[in-house]
Amino acid sequence: METITEKNTATFTHLSALTQYFIPFGNYIFPILIWSSNKDKSEFIDFNGKQVLNFQLSMFLYSLVLAM
Repeated sequence: METITEKNTATFTHLSALTQYFIPFGNYIFPILIWSSNKDKSEFIDFNGKQVLNFQLSMFLYSLVLAM
């Protein structure tokens, strides 16, 4: 069972992707920072961090393909 702290960290990892609207490439930088600093502490945070980065990179690649 995940603790409240783990759930909050995973939530902040997901929400940090929204920083792209304020900081260029913030949707990659901040999730990587949060995930890499907490991935060894919890399998739940590790899984969610990977999911956030996978989604952001997939959207980037889909955008490149559509732009071509």
